Amino acid sequence: MDDITRFGEEAGKLPQAQQQAYWTRLSEQGRLSKNRIWLGNTGDRGSALQLKDAQCRVRMQLLVSADGKAEIRMLDGQGKVAKSITPAAND
Repeated sequence: MDDITRFGEEAGKLPQAQQQAYWTRLSEQGRLSKNRIWLGNTGDRGSALQLKDAQCRVRMQLLVSADGKAEIRMLDGQGKVAKSITPAAND
């Protein structure tokens, strides 16, 4: 049986007041999956794909600006750009 289904069934057996604490405990134990991929539009009408590590920190971004400029960014654990690749880059 899928873990999330089983967790839902177990949570449903608990009193309403205890259910949120149950889900919080599972999350803190790392037993719930986390959304580690984000795909969407940026504030300046561009598009982005973000990939996150196991701690949900953004580690890579694929970006296309509204005017069509592409960029790949690799970020360190603090969220600072460690390397950036653009079509004009000579790396």
